[in-house]
Amino acid sequence: MVSNLQMLNEIYTTFLEEINLANDVRSLYKSLFKALSGIFSNFRLQLWENITNEAAYSITQDLTENKESSMLKFRVKQFPESSKKIIKKDSLYEVQLDDELLNKFNLFYAILLNPSFFDSIEGFIVIALEEKPKELSKNETEFLEKVRIHFDKALNKEIITERKLKDTKKLLTQNENLREQDRLRTNFINNISHEFRTPLSSILGFSKMLITKNNLTGPTKEIAQQIQHAAGRLSSLITDFLQINRITTEGWLAHFEACDLGEVIKCSAEEFSSLNKNYKISYKVSDNYPIIKTDPKLTRQVIDNLISNAIKYSPPGSTIKINLEVPENKKEISVTVRDEGIGIPKDEIPKIFNRLYRSTSPEVQRIPGSGLGLTICKEIILSLGGKIHVESESGKGSKFTFTLPISN
Repeated sequence: MVSNLQMLNEIYTTFLEEINLANDVRSLYKSLFKALSGIFSNFRLQLWENITNEAAYSITQDLTENKESSMLKFRVKQFPESSKKIIKKDSLYEVQLDDELLNKFNLFYAILLNPSFFDSIEGFIVIALEEKPKELSKNETEFLEKVRIHFDKALNKEIITERKLKDTKKLLTQNENLREQDRLRTNFINNISHEFRTPLSSILGFSKMLITKNNLTGPTKEIAQQIQHAAGRLSSLITDFLQINRITTEGWLAHFEACDLGEVIKCSAEEFSSLNKNYKISYKVSDNYPIIKTDPKLTRQVIDNLISNAIKYSPPGSTIKINLEVPENKKEISVTVRDEGIGIPKDEIPKIFNRLYRSTSPEVQRIPGSGLGLTICKEIILSLGGKIHVESESGKGSKFTFTLPISN
């Protein structure tokens, strides 16, 4: 360790100059890492963010001099408060790292810098080390505290700036989309009004026939069942209509938070499996997938819609598979829903996400639907910063895939 006060002052001065020139959050962390290199060696500078409703942290910043594998988005179990040794009350702590994942990276000890810039996030800036260093001198402790304070101020300023730029960009985009949204809304209302006529005509026609009968036997019972079927179709159509109208007028109001997508898939698959005993519904989740920031409720709605579609267009006894994977680029997380159903003709694949589009295939036409479910899925995924596409072939089933970003 360095104990020379003059050297620490020189490092501190350089640090202040660099954070004043930094133009993004990553640059600020690099400046902090460089300053800490004057005291520590063989360390990693990380940011651990508390995962909602889990006794764990997610690593959202990771800097090291060595060319080692990135630990971004890895999960680290929380340590008890009693294990923290106070270096400076409310700001600096020491802790022994009793975590299998960290130990695999030869990280057994850490100094925690308690940040004050968080508003809705809880966590620590972490100096992770291979072994416990010698006792920090008074000069070194004061140096760390000064660096922490100025880093907090600079980072808070940068976060506010980024939020303002993001909000400004969002407002400009919304303004550009207003005219297009108005046109889409007008066309949509005209189209959906036309769609309402078919189930409503069925209800009115069969109701009139029921009025002329004295009981519900024979053909009359069959007519009543058809009324029920038409009413169910209308109910589903109205639900989809309201959701599409909401998209057009205000967009999806996404609430981003730490989300365990594997757990969302598990709950959805098990629920559908219990309600659809005639289908084999299975799911597979890759090892050590990251916790991502997204809207769990909207993501669950997309997964539910895709599984529901797979059941609707697949014969009883067939298999439906849901997979979660992390591509090699580790910039996104991927979810696929594969079925063994009737499939989609090649020339219709580019159209299936269009509003109110339904295949002209007799097989599809016999199955009730509004042509809005996949549109809703696409709108949700786009609002969450992801992408969705389909691979399919007539008679050989379909595979729907959507991706969501793994943001730093």
